[in-house]
Amino acid sequence: MLREQIMDSQQIEITGPRGNPVYATGSFRDGRWKLKRGGLWGVDLAMMVASTDDDDDDGEASSASGSAIIKVPISALEDIEIRLGGVLYASACSHDVYAQMEEQDWDGDTMKEVLCHFGGPVTGVWLPLRIDGWPRSHWSGVQSKYLSRQRNDYRENLDVYGVLLEEVNDLYPQATLSFHRLSFFGECVEQMVDNLGLAPKAEGKKQEKEELWNIANLIVIALRSSGNEDIGEAFMKRVNDLQIAAYMMLTINNESNEAVEAEVP
Repeated sequence: MLREQIMDSQQIEITGPRGNPVYATGSFRDGRWKLKRGGLWGVDLAMMVASTDDDDDDGEASSASGSAIIKVPISALEDIEIRLGGVLYASACSHDVYAQMEEQDWDGDTMKEVLCHFGGPVTGVWLPLRIDGWPRSHWSGVQSKYLSRQRNDYRENLDVYGVLLEEVNDLYPQATLSFHRLSFFGECVEQMVDNLGLAPKAEGKKQEKEELWNIANLIVIALRSSGNEDIGEAFMKRVNDLQIAAYMMLTINNESNEAVEAEVP
């Protein structure tokens, strides 16, 4: 009984509003650190299956006879929730959702991935969305606009999440989502991993981080001593912003199971 309660407390669920329906599940205990700087606790997810009496040519067959992997419409993104142990951890309703384009493709020209951030600036979840039924021609146009906005400091970044909910959902109503992994980040995640006695972080991470900050501080001191105090302050602010951005925007190379640092503008 106690063991079941412990296992339930580590259950991860991707759900609709108020925990229903359940789209995908995983276990926090089965995760692993994905990091170079900062930290991401990556967990694999399994899509739920739904019983069906009729053959569905569009459905992806599961290992269970007479069942198919549940289909999640793009419109469901608006109410998506990430739950840990049955408790709401992050959702599309509690915070603004930040999304960035990925270049990974599955199933020829009809399945694309978008990486979404749910939560606050220092703790939350990165959830990759695999989208089946989004034509490559339209996906490429959205990606080009997204990258162009990133390169232009004077323009706001493209709201990819909004594009999915409005434009893609309207143009391709048959497109569906699936969830296959997610990554937790934040100090509370480190504490949870320690409490469960799970995999320790890679050695040398703390020393590497301290060395980076020492270099940044030396540059600031040099700028201040040469009379460029304003530049020094601006530089330190930029370093801090980049550290936070890099920490949040680490992406996972699913093939090699190694962390890859995202480009920071």
